[in-house]
Amino acid sequence: MHDALGPLSVTPVTHSVPMAKNLRPRRPPGNGPTRPSPGEVLDRLATRADRAARITHTEHLPPRPGRHAVWPHRIRPEVINAIRLTGVEHPWTHQAEAAGHALDGESVVIATGTASGKSLAYLAPVLTTLLDGAEAPNGRGATALYLAPTKALAADQCRAVKALAKPLGHRVRPAVYDGDTPVEEREWVRQYATYVLTNPDMLHRGIL
Repeated sequence: MHDALGPLSVTPVTHSVPMAKNLRPRRPPGNGPTRPSPGEVLDRLATRADRAARITHTEHLPPRPGRHAVWPHRIRPEVINAIRLTGVEHPWTHQAEAAGHALDGESVVIATGTASGKSLAYLAPVLTTLLDGAEAPNGRGATALYLAPTKALAADQCRAVKALAKPLGHRVRPAVYDGDTPVEEREWVRQYATYVLTNPDMLHRGIL
């Protein structure tokens, strides 16, 4: 057994030690200073000569009004209702356009900012296709394969898919297939999962 997993030797405390007095005081709720804006942070960095010399370029991008669209008509109503339950009433234009290309069988690359809804742009057509497959005679008309560079990302995406697809019932069955998946679960994933999340190495060594 590794030493870190062995039993610990604990010495009982027989005296008290005063707490350090240089701790940061707790900030009263609602009365503390607000967070600095990105512009203020940049100004602070630029005022010091040693740091200002490291700044090679700055650019200010003014805000633009958001542009909404409607989901392609081929996105199933159950999927749209599941998305609405998350608080998303209408998709952004890039989400609707990407979903349309995916349903047409075209490759799609989305390059937008963080938290701009890239996952939802592919999940809407994927979930639609999985529901269509669930209505096939054998119940397995389609299987989605999600490849992630890391196991942590696949696990995070699996949680998101399960939460979004919960209203769709057992017709969508997400599962992670990686090195941590128990052997007895791997056969179930291969036979019954409709949304398999894995990584390139496991795809090569364990699935193919």
